[in-house]
Amino acid sequence: LAAALAAGCSASPSRHAAAGSDPPFGINVTSAPYSAACNGSTNDTTAFTSALAAFPATGGKLFVPASAQPCEITSTLQVPANVTIEGETPSASVIWCNGCTTGPVVQFGTNLAADTGTTAAFGGLQNIGIEGNSRSNTGSVGVLGEDVQGLTLQGVNVQLVARAYDIEGGAAGDFSASVNMLDVSASNVTNGIYIGASGGVVTDLRC
Repeated sequence: LAAALAAGCSASPSRHAAAGSDPPFGINVTSAPYSAACNGSTNDTTAFTSALAAFPATGGKLFVPASAQPCEITSTLQVPANVTIEGETPSASVIWCNGCTTGPVVQFGTNLAADTGTTAAFGGLQNIGIEGNSRSNTGSVGVLGEDVQGLTLQGVNVQLVARAYDIEGGAAGDFSASVNMLDVSASNVTNGIYIGASGGVVTDLRC
């Protein structure tokens, strides 16, 4: 099932706060020791992957401050459970994948073996832009949810990919559930929202 998608369907602290505290554990990807340049020409992949790996199991927020140029990565960002990547606005905080010609720019959940259920996500994206290389990149994806539960995408804009938002049920016995898409948009894409069960089930998708 594929459907065209029309538009509408904070401060950036450094790494502070213990897991489970209020405010939640947070990491600013541009602060030391991660120090993403977000200048549109420096490869920030290591900064992002290192910051994502530093979150405790209880998760938290990875902050992407506003910048004049996008944060460049060259491979898929696998986001751990309970982690939300949060920018300031979709136009001011942008993650650009210079090299994601087939895979997703950002991925939540993993493709599990059959009959293993779902990967608990309970994280997402907020107030951020996601960009691929080109609309012509066959198979490229902006945001992939693979066997996820409790995923929230809010205030997100995806462009220059084949599929903007791809929610997959996975193999037989796997499923994605309780996926919330709020104020999301897409441009220069082939499919706005693509839902693929692939033998599994996608249920409770709220757009």
